[in-house]
Amino acid sequence: MYYNDPVLIPDIPGRIVLKKKGESTYVLFQLSRSYDKEQKKRQVQRCIIGIQIPRKPEMMLPNENYLRYFVTAERGASNEREEDALAFGRKMAQWEKLRDDFDHMYYDFQTVSRGRWNEVVSPDSVTMINEILAPVIEMLKEDEDDWAGMSATRPGEGNGVRLGLIPEPVEHDAGGVKGYEGKTFEYVNYLLGQFKGAIGRFFQNRRLS
Repeated sequence: MYYNDPVLIPDIPGRIVLKKKGESTYVLFQLSRSYDKEQKKRQVQRCIIGIQIPRKPEMMLPNENYLRYFVTAERGASNEREEDALAFGRKMAQWEKLRDDFDHMYYDFQTVSRGRWNEVVSPDSVTMINEILAPVIEMLKEDEDDWAGMSATRPGEGNGVRLGLIPEPVEHDAGGVKGYEGKTFEYVNYLLGQFKGAIGRFFQNRRLS
């Protein structure tokens, strides 16, 4: 049975064959090709997918085989693309939430940092910041090539510092005065600034891709 709605003959080099029989020209689609060792010849399996329209040689009237091998496949690919788009949309929503959480923390930290550049950031603050940075780092690693080269270089530190979690402060008791040895507000603020730039580039890549 041939349908009355004409379609373009598929352009698949090597797999589409036109075979004339009587006054009609049939369009055949190659399903498989194998080599028979016993008969020492190639075995080719083809099926008819349509009949060529004489006045429009690039068109054909399709049959059930065309629907099976082409339309169904295209629908499947379309469904896969739709599922991919939905998955990407969900990821983008998660990433945007991570960015918002980071921005709130970043600007709050800048406010708290004023006038305290040389002080050591408290363990509780470091823990809170690292809880936000951990999923951000996983997000940034989606751009593996970019992430591999990311580092935050501070003046006087030579090779720079890898973008990563902030080391936890170590408690000490120097001269009877308890305190912490760890990263200063200046250091953490600089590091967070580098993260902010990396996040901006990450989202720019997502929009351009």
